[in-house]
Amino acid sequence: MKEYLIKTKEDVGSFLKEEIVNTNTAKEILGCSRQYIHELYKKEKLNPVMVLEKDKLFLKEDVLNLKNEPYCLLRTPRMAGTIKPGGVDNERKTI
Repeated sequence: MKEYLIKTKEDVGSFLKEEIVNTNTAKEILGCSRQYIHELYKKEKLNPVMVLEKDKLFLKEDVLNLKNEPYCLLRTPRMAGTIKPGGVDNERKTI
């Protein structure tokens, strides 16, 4: 685990920008859905440093450490249909 030296207000800002990620960023790093991030949280595989009303904040290091865990490697990118005028196309693409 990293050690952080925070002495000034600028150090706090730098720490927050570089070392803290929200749910959206965590899902992008892991290549999974928000629901799966919530599942990891419920199973105590990913513990937030702060829980907000509509979001959670995580240490970036914790999220990156999960990237190679077996339960994260088994997740596949979600699929979505492409929307065309008049309805949904049957073709599927990875997003």
